[in-house]
Amino acid sequence: MELLALLILLLIIQWISPFWWWVLVIPLLFGVIRARRGVNAFWVPAIAAGLSWLLPSLYYWQTSGAFIAPRMAAMLQVGHPVYLVLIAGIVGFIGGGVAGFAGFSIRQLYRDGRSS
Repeated sequence: MELLALLILLLIIQWISPFWWWVLVIPLLFGVIRARRGVNAFWVPAIAAGLSWLLPSLYYWQTSGAFIAPRMAAMLQVGHPVYLVLIAGIVGFIGGGVAGFAGFSIRQLYRDGRSS
């Protein structure tokens, strides 16, 4: 349930905001506020952020980006444009997971610091 809510929130914010870094801020806040274990603090935001970049990039490549994607793939020397889509998903996955775990670690740090 958290995964779906986080995915929908990320997709909505990416749709209305011109900034890409929301894919890091929202998982960080998730890690601080909601995550109860380190494993969930990494995997839930990682999957949500990865899908929130993978699905739109796949959609844009198939619809309006059919002209620019091969040029971008050639410029970045990644081969086929589908690799751009996969790279976007992987970057979102790693960024979201690290941000979620960082948020969880920040909460643990402050919680442990107050108790002593």
